[in-house]
Amino acid sequence: MAINLGARWFPGLETNPPTYLRVSSERTDDGREITKYVLANGRVDTITRAEALIRDFVLANFGRLCACFPLEGLRERIIRKPYVTINGQAICLSQGRTGGYVGHDRDYGDKYFSDGWLKRPIRCTQGHLLEQQTALCWIERRGDFCPVLPPHAIGNVLVDNALAQEIENFRESDRQLQGLYRPRPEDKIPPATEVLGKTFLKTVTKIPGLSLGFGVAVGGIRAAKGQWWRAGGEVLSGVAACFPGMGTGLSFALDGCIAARDILGPSGENDRLRHAYEILGIDLVQNPDPLLFEVETAWRQYRQNLFDLDLERQADGARDYIYDRRGWFR
Repeated sequence: MAINLGARWFPGLETNPPTYLRVSSERTDDGREITKYVLANGRVDTITRAEALIRDFVLANFGRLCACFPLEGLRERIIRKPYVTINGQAICLSQGRTGGYVGHDRDYGDKYFSDGWLKRPIRCTQGHLLEQQTALCWIERRGDFCPVLPPHAIGNVLVDNALAQEIENFRESDRQLQGLYRPRPEDKIPPATEVLGKTFLKTVTKIPGLSLGFGVAVGGIRAAKGQWWRAGGEVLSGVAACFPGMGTGLSFALDGCIAARDILGPSGENDRLRHAYEILGIDLVQNPDPLLFEVETAWRQYRQNLFDLDLERQADGARDYIYDRRGWFR
C-alpha cells in the first residue's frame, strides 16, 4: 500500500467494486501533486471498505504522509466527508470537491491541505493561509513548521475572523448565483405510479363543470412550477370534458399526453443538462456518457482560461448541475 510518489496511487481504486473514484490529479506551480478521490457511493459496505482502506493506508505511509484527521471516529468522518485529498505530504478528508478559487483578488482555498474552502483561516509567520483544524493536526504530528518551503514556522494559530466573514459572504453570493444553473425541485421526474394515480383521479372527475374547475386548479399548480404547456393542457382538458362525447375523448387524449410527458421527464431539464455539458466543452455526440473524472477535467481546463467572475460561476453551476443530475457527490 505504499504510495507511488509519481502517480499518487490510492488503493480505493483497485477494489472490486471500486471504493473510491478519482476526481482529479494535478501538479501545482510549487511542485506539489494534488490528487482527489470521492467515495463511490453511500452504501454501508462501501463505507466499511473505505474505513479499513484509509486506516491501513495512513498507517502504512505514516512517515511519508500526515493524516490531518484523527483515526478515532473515522467511519462518521467518511460519511460526512466523502472526499479524500492527497496534497503534498498531507492526506485530508473534506465535504466538497473543490475549494475557494480566486475571487476579488483573494484566494479562499485551503490549498496546502484539503484543497477545500477555508472556514477558520489562520496565517503562518510568512502569511500563508491555512485551515485552523488541519494546521493544528499537522503541528501535532509533524511539528510547528509550515508545509510551504523554504522551512518556516506556522506560529500563530488564531483565526482571522475578518477573513473568515469575508469568505462566508463571498460563498453566500456564489451559492445564490450558481443556483441559477442547478435543477429546480419541480423538474425532478415523479414516479410513474404517482403520475398514473393523478391521471386516474382526473378520469373520475370528467363531469361537466367539475372538470373545468379541476382543470383550472391543476393548471394553476403547473403554471406556478413553470410548466406552461402542461398547464394549458390541463385547462383545455377540463374545458373539453364539459362537452360529452367528442369533448370527453379529447380530454382523455390530452390527459394521456400530459401523463406521458410527466413520466418521460420535462424536455427543458434535458435541454439544461445538454447546455451544462456544452458550457464545459463536452461533446455528447462523441462521448454520450461522460465519466466523473472527464467532467471534472473539462471543468478545470475550461475554468483556468477564464478571467470573468460571472463566467467562472456559470461554469461552477453547470458542473454542479451535472453532478446533481448524475447523482454524484458534490
